[in-house]
Amino acid sequence: MNVDEMNELRLRRSAIRQALAAGEMTAEECLGEGCCGSMMLVRLLEAQRGWGSREAERLVRRCGVGPYRLVRELTARQRSAVSAALDERRAA
Repeated sequence: MNVDEMNELRLRRSAIRQALAAGEMTAEECLGEGCCGSMMLVRLLEAQRGWGSREAERLVRRCGVGPYRLVRELTARQRSAVSAALDERRAA
C-alpha cells in the first residue's frame, strides 16, 4: 500500500468515526465496511455517541472477544454476538 492509499484509508475511517458520533451510521453497519477492518473493535464502539472506553471494553468482553481485536479478525459468530449485544443495549 502506498502513502496515498494509506491516507485515503485514514480519511475514510475518520469519516466513519464522525458519522458514528453524529448518529448517521450504526456500529453494525461499520462491521461490514471494508475500510474498518484495520480498526480495533473497541475504538469503533467508542466512536459512537455516548460510549466510553469502559463501556466498549465491557461489551466486547461480554461477547467473548479480546478487547483489542481488529474488526477484520472477527469471526461470523463474534460479529453476530457483538451485533446482538448492541441491539440489546439499544432496546434497554
